[in-house]
Amino acid sequence: MKKETVLKEAVKQWGVDAQCAVAIEEMAELIKELIKLKRADYRYSAESIQPLIEEVADVRLMIEQVIYMFDISTDDIDDISERKLNKIAGRLGLK
Repeated sequence: MKKETVLKEAVKQWGVDAQCAVAIEEMAELIKELIKLKRADYRYSAESIQPLIEEVADVRLMIEQVIYMFDISTDDIDDISERKLNKIAGRLGLK
């Protein structure tokens, strides 16, 4: 089944409010995994990084669902991302 179909059906069945709560929860879980790695001074193995990979995947799916729920233009996201990336490049002296 196509990813877009699943994401749309989830919003249809559970609603925007519930899916926003899930997005927040998934982002919190990603934060938790990053904190664990920081606590370990970023020493990690293939086994210990797996939970981080899982949470990154969850957050990525929820971001795609947020984009769908609020009808956000991916062109707008790309434009803003490019502007912010250029700002970072400037701070790094790469421009």
